Amino acid sequence: MSDSPSAPPAGRERVAELLLFEALAVPACHIASTALLALYSVGAFSGLALEAGAGVCHATPIYAGHSWHETTFRLDVAGSTLSRYLRDLLVAACPDQRLHALPRKVITQLKKRCCYVSLDFEGDLRNPARHHPVSFYLGNGCSVCLSSERFRCPEPIFQPGLLGNTTDTAGQHRGAGRWLHAFPWLH
Repeated sequence: MSDSPSAPPAGRERVAELLLFEALAVPACHIASTALLALYSVGAFSGLALEAGAGVCHATPIYAGHSWHETTFRLDVAGSTLSRYLRDLLVAACPDQRLHALPRKVITQLKKRCCYVSLDFEGDLRNPARHHPVSFYLGNGCSVCLSSERFRCPEPIFQPGLLGNTTDTAGQHRGAGRWLHAFPWLH
């Protein structure tokens, strides 16, 4: 079984005991962190696994097939947070189009197809000619045009403070960088 890299080992043991052994009578099991399994999938036993999911992002240092719960950097800005942020950006840009009622599935498709990470966020904000607007068909006969929203949407992964109400101070890249400097054997 796989489990989140930020899940405490005691929690993993409890799940195995209650669910697998007692409820399902499984004779044996192994629970591994998704970060460790990601490295194994590319034939690596040491490295830094970066994971971005719907609810959370992780940076997990792994050495010789071992990860340590307390060394995992967790960022509570992830896919669903970015989808809500994109909806907020679109509503602010086009308040009269009732975009707040768009289904989550449509917002997710819009995010995946139209958004990108800017290599120069501040420069792109200052110079609108550097980013190209894109239209997205909503399926109800309407379309929405995205401009700076395309690169503003994913930026909170690097600058969580853009969301305004987050307590996370460092972005995912800072968490990853911290582990690369702390564990030189990762690179």
